[in-house]
Formats: sequence, C-alpha cells, structure tokens
Amino acid sequence: MKKISLIISLIFTSVTGILTSCSEDYPGPDPVDVTANYSNKFSNPNPTLTLVYNGENMTGKSVDFSTVKGETANLTFYDILPGEKALKLTHIPLTGDAEGYSFQGKGIGTTTQSTFNYEGRVVKGRLILNLADVTMANANLWAKNYRFADVEHGTGKVIADEGNGYQWEEKDDKMTSCAIYFRFPETEEATETSYNGQNMGSVLQGLLGYLLPCILKDITLEPDGNIIANYSGDAFNEENKDLFIGNVLTAFLNMDIEDQDMITDAIKDYQYTTSPKGLAYWFQRDGKIVIKLDLPAIISQVASGSGKVIDKNIISSISDAIFS
Repeated sequence: MKKISLIISLIFTSVTGILTSCSEDYPGPDPVDVTANYSNKFSNPNPTLTLVYNGENMTGKSVDFSTVKGETANLTFYDILPGEKALKLTHIPLTGDAEGYSFQGKGIGTTTQSTFNYEGRVVKGRLILNLADVTMANANLWAKNYRFADVEHGTGKVIADEGNGYQWEEKDDKMTSCAIYFRFPETEEATETSYNGQNMGSVLQGLLGYLLPCILKDITLEPDGNIIANYSGDAFNEENKDLFIGNVLTAFLNMDIEDQDMITDAIKDYQYTTSPKGLAYWFQRDGKIVIKLDLPAIISQVASGSGKVIDKNIISSISDAIFS
C-alpha cells in the first residue's frame, strides 16, 4: 500500500507540475497584469489610456481590456463611437511578446452600424488604441455642409383674435422661413391657449432667427461623426454690438425679421473661426440625425482658450452626470 501511495503521489505531483507549467506559458505578460479598465478621463490624475480617433487625440474616455490566456481579448469602448454607449468587441486575436500584447481588426457599431478599423497595444498600466477609417452609417447621405435657411416671407395661416373669438385665417407677408422656424399645426383648435402659444413661438422665431446666423455661419457633418462649425463673436465687438442689439430687439418685438438683408448687411465683415474636432458629434438613429455635444470637452476647450483653469473634478462631475 505504501508503494502504491508513493507512486500515485509521484504521478499527481508530476501532472500538477505539468499543468502549472502550461498554465503560465502565455505568449506575453500574465493576463492578470494587463486585464483592466484604462482611462484618460478628466478626473484621472494618471491617465492609462492613449486614444486616437481618426488622427485626433481623444480624452475623457475609458476602455476595458481583458484576456484570459493571452491568445484573444475582449475590448469595451465606453461612449467613444458616437451613439454607442458601450460597444464590446470579442475574440480579438493577440500577438504577444515579453512586454505586452498587440492587436488589430475591424469593428461595427451595434446601435449605429458605424464602421471602423482599430489597432492597439497593451502593456502593464498602459493601453494605446488607434481608431481609423471611422465612418457613420449612411455618411454619404448626411455628411455635408449645412447653413441656415434664408429669411423668406409669404402667405400662411395663423390663429387670429378678431374680438369675437379665435380662428384660423390667411396672413400675407408671414415669415415662412428663417434660421429657426416655428410652425403651429393647423389641426390645432383655435383657442386663447393656442393663440398665446403661437405668439410665443413667433417671438422666439424672430429672436433666434436673427441671433443664430450672426454667431454661426455653417456646420459640417464629417463622415467620421465629428461636427465642425464656423462661428464668430464679432457681433459682440464694440463696433458691432449696437447694431446687433438693436436688430435683436427689433426682431424680438416685431416677432419677425424684415428680410434677409437685415442679417446679410450686419455680418458681411465678420471673421469666422473653425471649431476643433471632438466637441460635437452626430450619428443616425431610426432614420434621423442625432446631435451630441461633448460638454466636458467643450468646457475644457473654452477654459484652455481663455487661459483659465477649471477644477478637473468639476469637469468629471459634469461628464458623469451626462453619461451615467
């Protein structure tokens, strides 16, 4: 019995040694050392993620990387692709060496059907990820330059108060087009409430219809989901502000913009600045365009542009409130 026990013990020890040896024979570092969440969020004092989105550095993001045997990996992108809250990529082949693992492949958004190529490298404490050829679904239809509509007038229906009740009637010289257009549905019953609602809409239409084109020249939807804007602050300069304020008040009080020349003449000498990428994004959902502002990035950009410093914890709190 002692001999049998000794033989069994030796066999068990040998098999255990072989299994232990095989389990540690990874093509790169121990998976435990590289499996982690990597982040360059504003609240992270020691960023562990280097992220490039179509050639531009992207901050305020995080990525999960996990591998069990160092042969394949899973990646989860958190709010990196526009419209993709958490995009998970699985079974990604890994190439290992003494320092880390490298990988590459193609991906597609599960919500937006956007496509992209990716490549990266992970070492202990650092993930480098490059996303290239990012293309939104139906980019050929939506990715264009857009500008505000011109001011136009024509005949249209309005709710009128004739003293003996409210009713729909035709009105000549009604503003039918401008930068922001308010249309009260003609199926709505003509009442005091709908009459007041219509007038409130007309006030906003006059105010914003003049103000917006003075600040924003146009926007471009890029195929990769970025939104680029040409904007100006010249309306608030000393030489322009009196005309600007006067025209805004006129449009507000009249609930109308006289004509397109009222805007064109005011902005003819304005100088425009092109916004950087990474502040606003677009994507398609249910056949419609969805616009998303990256408010923490915008706040950070404004602060750096003005030479001011904003507590990163405040930016982080804003980010968490938006994306949680």
